[in-house]
Amino acid sequence: MILQRWVFLLMMLLLVGATTGATANPDVKPGCQEKCGDVSVPYPFGIGEPGCAMNDNFFLNCNSTDDSQQLLWFRQTMPTRNISLRNGTVTVEIGTSFDCYDHWL
Repeated sequence: MILQRWVFLLMMLLLVGATTGATANPDVKPGCQEKCGDVSVPYPFGIGEPGCAMNDNFFLNCNSTDDSQQLLWFRQTMPTRNISLRNGTVTVEIGTSFDCYDHWL
């Protein structure tokens, strides 16, 4: 009976430790901001301080809009919507342009 209690307590401690560790983002350098709005910013990217990113090419800007939303910017011209280290992708929003011609050459 005592052994069962110890096993139960050990399992509970492991469960609490796993749950607590899952809430922190281990991919962010200590002391650096981990989110901008609803976008998580894992290392090698960084926001806030230049030292939070691997180098200048990975430094992102987090700005607030007039309606208190935060936007993450890549190279100050492309709003960033998602960063996935697992997929190796950065999703940005770029403007679409097109020309319409009503006759063929």
